[in-house]
Amino acid sequence: MNEPKLLKQLNQVESFFKQAHHSIKEDQRLIGIECHDETIKDALFKHVDIRQSRLTAIQFDHCDFEKASFVDCVFERCDFSNSKFKSAYFERCVYIECKAIGCDFSSTNIKHVAYRESNLKYAFFEQSHIEYTSFDHCELTEASFAGVVFKQIEMLESQFIRNNFFKTSLKQIDFSNCVFSAPLVSDHQSELKGIIVNPMQALDLVSLWGIVIKE
Repeated sequence: MNEPKLLKQLNQVESFFKQAHHSIKEDQRLIGIECHDETIKDALFKHVDIRQSRLTAIQFDHCDFEKASFVDCVFERCDFSNSKFKSAYFERCVYIECKAIGCDFSSTNIKHVAYRESNLKYAFFEQSHIEYTSFDHCELTEASFAGVVFKQIEMLESQFIRNNFFKTSLKQIDFSNCVFSAPLVSDHQSELKGIIVNPMQALDLVSLWGIVIKE
């Protein structure tokens, strides 16, 4: 994946909330800002367009980023839990030690994004396009990836337990160094064709076909 292209000098701003709402009102892109240590609740950020910026330790509680755009952004120790990013666009972004528990990322376009040591438990990625993206040491238990189009995905030592992969091809995706268990797939299990797993994971997947292995 390509790393974010940040400006050498970022503009320190005291309030992301004020800057974002001003940019939405003026229909302008928000470029080259740096914000940290803020709590924002139940805010609307629909269509906000943020470029080459860094957000650190900001809590977004039940915020709405529908159709927002994030390009060349770094999010570090931010909490987006229960926020909405429906139909949003992400390109060359990095999440570092972030929380996105229960977030709605449905119908998003995600390109060249790295999720590192982040908690995305119960996140909802249905009907999204996810390309050139990595999940590194992440918690994704019961996150839903139904109807997702994956391309060039890297899964590194992350937790994938009881994930919904209905109508999502996992061909050539390597889960062998992850915890991968009890995926939800269609009755014919075509989603699993070509998946890469380790021997122990393969034994777990055999149960989907109703096969009993005698010890």
